[in-house]
Amino acid sequence: PGNASSFAVFATVRMAVLECWMKEACEIYLQSSGSSPATYVAADSDTDDDEGEVDKELNAPARIPKIVGVGLRSVFELIRESRHTYPELCTRALSALLDVIQGQQPEGLKAEPAEVIEPLFKLLLELATSSGEPPTSHNDGSNLTAVACACLLSLVVVRGETG
Repeated sequence: PGNASSFAVFATVRMAVLECWMKEACEIYLQSSGSSPATYVAADSDTDDDEGEVDKELNAPARIPKIVGVGLRSVFELIRESRHTYPELCTRALSALLDVIQGQQPEGLKAEPAEVIEPLFKLLLELATSSGEPPTSHNDGSNLTAVACACLLSLVVVRGETG
């Protein structure tokens, strides 16, 4: 529902181009190796129905095991509590999270369950808006609030909504 973001459009076009190049590369490889490309034609199948079922499966919210949710909530709480006692550890954890989030496609986490994304969003929002850093800290990109803000912005892009 709603128009696709420019990030999603770019990612979709990029994916289509890469798929086309990969298909061409596979065809060239198969021709050069003397193999004929394998073709599969399903008898009595309606591809439109199959595509509709695949779309429904892709758009269905993902279900995660409860233990994963418990583990993630524990990690989020550790990050939240470590910002005062071990700010360097908290910043390093957020930097690692930022690397993971930035490696995702725009709107790549759109189908992830809200019970995982929402606590992360709230944690990052809390960390990004907190003023717990000493005023003498340098703004060299290692500032806790700066890294939390970068994580928050990246999460919004990969989630595809503003919360």
